[in-house]
Amino acid sequence: MRNFEIFRYIRKYSALIFLFAVLGACAILWYGNSNQSYTAKVIIEYQDSNASKGLTPDGRPLDITEIYSSKVVANAIEDLNLKGNSIDYFRQGFAVKEIIPDDQKTINNALAEDGISSTFFPTRYQVSFSAGGKKSEDYVRNVLDAVIKNYCLFFGEKYVEQSVLPNGIADMSVRNYDALSCASILEKSTNEMLSYLLQKRSDYPDYRSSATGYSYGDLVDIYSYIRDYSVPKLYAMILANTSRTDIDLLLSNLKGEYNRYEQDIASYDVQLEKLVSLIENLVGKNVKLQSDQLASSSSSNGGSNISSDYILNDVESNMGAKVLTQYESLLEEYVNIQVKRETAIIDQQHTSYLMSVYENMDMESDESLATDDINSEIENFIENLNHYYEIVSQTSTELNAYRSARYLKTLSSISTSRKINIKMYLVLAVAFFVIVGIVLAIILGRISDFIEYFKFIDERTGLPNRQRCDDVIADYSEVLLEENFASVVICLKNLSLISEKHGRNVGDTYLKDFAAILKRFSELYGFIGYNGGGQFFAFFEHCSEKKLSAILEALSNAVSSYNEHHETSFIDYSVGCAISSKCQVYEIRDLLRVALSNARENKEKEN
Repeated sequence: MRNFEIFRYIRKYSALIFLFAVLGACAILWYGNSNQSYTAKVIIEYQDSNASKGLTPDGRPLDITEIYSSKVVANAIEDLNLKGNSIDYFRQGFAVKEIIPDDQKTINNALAEDGISSTFFPTRYQVSFSAGGKKSEDYVRNVLDAVIKNYCLFFGEKYVEQSVLPNGIADMSVRNYDALSCASILEKSTNEMLSYLLQKRSDYPDYRSSATGYSYGDLVDIYSYIRDYSVPKLYAMILANTSRTDIDLLLSNLKGEYNRYEQDIASYDVQLEKLVSLIENLVGKNVKLQSDQLASSSSSNGGSNISSDYILNDVESNMGAKVLTQYESLLEEYVNIQVKRETAIIDQQHTSYLMSVYENMDMESDESLATDDINSEIENFIENLNHYYEIVSQTSTELNAYRSARYLKTLSSISTSRKINIKMYLVLAVAFFVIVGIVLAIILGRISDFIEYFKFIDERTGLPNRQRCDDVIADYSEVLLEENFASVVICLKNLSLISEKHGRNVGDTYLKDFAAILKRFSELYGFIGYNGGGQFFAFFEHCSEKKLSAILEALSNAVSSYNEHHETSFIDYSVGCAISSKCQVYEIRDLLRVALSNARENKEKEN
């Protein structure tokens, strides 16, 4: 492909750029004359002592662009029930300007003249929102007001107060779990919420919500009752009336979890082994480097003793920050994987314990409730927890607003103004459309370059040629392959025979027909290229053994359908496959060699 030469594209399409800029300027001029824009402004102040240091209450750097962040604007749009415009449309109308007192400006200028940087951080900012078209002053005022209110909540949750504990059972239904699993999930959710409320009660013992009327002490009492009485009652009802079928289903699910943990542990072992090898290799090379340098230093000093300080300084200077950073990164990754492995082992042991408990459970019972009755009780339990979660959420949200009000305050009411400068917009329009015209020129020029790119397409098959196959293999060789990466080699067995028997044209048609079949699969599942000599390479990501079998079966059916109408040039092919997770091979060239070997073996067996 030709080099990316911007000036070549601009020279070629300069007339188009000029015409595009003129038309765009005329359109903007008409738009500016027929429309007005409105701007709403408000002044806010950060009142925390850390704000004068450019920090948030928890010590993190203050980022004023969060005022119109996607999350804040999205919540404001939802509050106002505005539809028809994207979040980016609203965000581009916002601007935040710092307010610096005149005396501080004088000090900053004096410091700048002496070459000294000012350490002053403003605590007051003017936030504005502008919108044009058919929007009104009330519209921009309401949008800015909603954004400021949501930013206060966002600021409080992120920097002043922690977020409300998420509701893990919001969409839970008994239809998706067995009764015992439901009870276990509900118990866990209750305990998590109780821990959250206990901490809140300790931090804010005198706080009571004006919206819900509850204090955190009240909510602790409610969830304590649920934990101590409602949860045991639910377990007793389920265990006293659970059928053997339900227990078997639960055991089946637990066994599946146990097997998944087993697979995860095996995967972590492979990763740890590779990391240990990399760490030992890195350490070995650096130790050898230091030994050689120390030996050289000793010789140059006539064999005199070398102090430990000298050795450490020499090691530190020769290893460098890059090697140390790489070593620390490998160690950190090793520790993280080891933690995951130990966690998986603990979870697996806990699952094994649960399996032993339920396997030995006595299922004899004199009386039993209907399954619908138990499910109804569980649904009522879920509904009850969701109801109290809404109360907790409202209580915590109000607390966040109260806390954030101590750190963030609006100093003025929202004011609006009309302002549009036609000349300025006209100049900006010319510049904008010149840039857009240049971009279009670059796109058109690049399209012509792409025409040349098709030299990587094989003329006879219409598939990527050998050079393109080599490029794809080179790209995959730079990283380790993911799980379930499939490499497939497809060989036409009778291409040479058909060409010799019926002529080269018939052979080319035969090759082209088979390539057309493969191309449909390439568009659906992954890369398929022609490597020459009747050999095709295919690479499929996220392709399990079951999925690959389905693909090959579909290919076989398509070929069979073709052969029914082409008796003289029927397609005869052999296939060799290799899947990374099955072969435990994660290098593309090694995996391709396995597929080639399998293809040769299959071809010999079929012959």
